[in-house]
Amino acid sequence: MIKVTIYRKNGEITGFSGNGHANFEEYGKDIVCSAVSTAMQQAVVGILGYLKLNPKVGNRDGFLKLDLKNCKISEKNRELNAILESMYIMLKEIEKIYPKNLKIIEKEG
Repeated sequence: MIKVTIYRKNGEITGFSGNGHANFEEYGKDIVCSAVSTAMQQAVVGILGYLKLNPKVGNRDGFLKLDLKNCKISEKNRELNAILESMYIMLKEIEKIYPKNLKIIEKEG
């Protein structure tokens, strides 16, 4: 199972982490793993490439983490929230369809 943790402060996403494998299908054919990875990676690429922000990012097999706590985002807050909330909505839809393969945890604070 993939576990994705969404970190929020005052309702806004300040970071996320995901780890594990969906185990829906064999490696290389797992559509759940692919969908989750794509949603999370798209958010990271948008934040780095489009918004030109410099968050902490960790990435290795079966693990991805993004931390915006020490990132200056004031003038790009609206765009940042759109990217992160879109990722969150996509992940929630995947979780609805594949609840045995994806678990989303939200932490405020």
